[in-house]
This record gives sequence, structure tokens and C-alpha cells, in this order.
Amino acid sequence: MISRLQQVDRHLHVYAMRRFLMGVLLLSLLLMLVLFSSATHGAITSFSSREAFDAAFPGALRETWDEFASGTAFPNGSTVNGITYYSSFGSDHDNSSVGMTAYVQRSPLVTTPPNMLGQMPLGYFESRHEMMFAFTTPLIAFGIDLYTSMDATTNGDYIATTDAGELIGSVYEPFPGFSVGQFIGFSSTVPISSLNISTVLRDPITRSATAFHLDTLRWVPATPVEPPVVGLVPEPATWALFALGLAGMSFGVRRRTGRTPVCAT
Repeated sequence: MISRLQQVDRHLHVYAMRRFLMGVLLLSLLLMLVLFSSATHGAITSFSSREAFDAAFPGALRETWDEFASGTAFPNGSTVNGITYYSSFGSDHDNSSVGMTAYVQRSPLVTTPPNMLGQMPLGYFESRHEMMFAFTTPLIAFGIDLYTSMDATTNGDYIATTDAGELIGSVYEPFPGFSVGQFIGFSSTVPISSLNISTVLRDPITRSATAFHLDTLRWVPATPVEPPVVGLVPEPATWALFALGLAGMSFGVRRRTGRTPVCAT
């Protein structure tokens, strides 16, 4: 017969094993959550200059808007050369609702003459306006030049917001031959499909300190990746679960072999 002391000890052992396995399960779920989060929010690398970006991605695709006639409009939702345009809907100076439309504008204030991208009916993007670009093929790198107002000489006056919620600030880098201009350039380990270009408001009353035009959009499409062969190389989460399972088995065996038997009375 099994003594009462042995029964109590066995119950305690079962209880301890249940607690241990519950801890293993919670730790595994936490590990999978961390892995999933790192997979969906990629690492962002910002570039300090357009030259650095161009050196890193010499084969990047470009849209300079120079092949279009001045005055060519891109209504919201229109797709040209793999880029879909969504110019913001803001308000004019009289606070009446005005639908804004991106359009090609001829100007000497560009990095690649003769054209740049502005916004009708004002001709430029005001600080309360945004420009969103969506791409037919997801991309892993993006860069764009911003011709700015005279007082936009601080890094971070403009930001790009990706569809994953990542924020990338601009760097102050004047256009060749000018004293104004900024650049936004970055790469991402996770492909993105769209992003917004906007300003960081510094004057909530006039909202005109950081008006801008756009020029020389660069982007690098994500390289297609062959689907992995299932079953040959376990993923990190699989290895983690396997290791935790072995640890649990070792713990159980150690508890059984390390206990001194108690004789029945």
C-alpha cells in the first residue's frame, strides 16, 4: 500500500509539474508574440543625405515628373508609372473646404529640371496638407526631395509615415545652388506599400512656415522571395518550444530519480 505521505508527495509533484508546464506555455506564447512583432515591424535605416541614399541604391526607380507637361494633374486615386496619388483634402485660407489635386509644375527650384510636383489650386503643399503615395509593388527603400520655405532649415521639419506606422524625419540638405531644401530617405527590412509626406507644424496660426514642393521620388521594389521549404529548417519559435519541452522532461526525471523512496506502513 502507498502511504499517505507518498500520496501527498505525489500530489505535490503533479501540482509542481502543472505549474511548470503552464509557465512553459506562457513563455512560449510570449516568445511567439515577440517574433511576430519583429516580423511585422521592420527595422528602419534613415539616410543623412540624398548622395548616401543614391550610393546605397544606384538602381532605384525614379519619378521626376519631367516627362509630363506642366499642368498635368493627378486626381486622387490615379495610378501612373506604378504610383497611386492621394493629395490631401484640406482648407484654403478662408477655411472653406477645397479638394486638393497634385499636379506637375515647371520651376527652376528642382533637383532634376524642369518639373516638380505641386498641388492645385495653390501651387504648393501647405503645412496642413499631406501627400500620400501608394505603390503597385511594395518597396524596401524610399527617397524624395522637398523644396521648402526659407525658414525650414531644421532636421525633422518634415516626416514620412509608412503604412506600418513608422516615422522617418527629414534632413536639411539644400538643393544644388540654393539655400533651402530637405531630403527624406530610408530603407526598411519589411516591405511597405504606402506612405504619407507631411510637415511638423511649428506655427499653428499661420500654418505656412513649412510649405513645400516635391521632386525626384526614388523607390526600390521589394525583391520577390522564394517560399521556404516547410519542414527542413525549424523556425526560432519551434526550436524554443523544443528546448523548453526537453527542459520540462529533464525536470520531471530529476524529480523522480532524486527522491528517496518512503516505505509503506
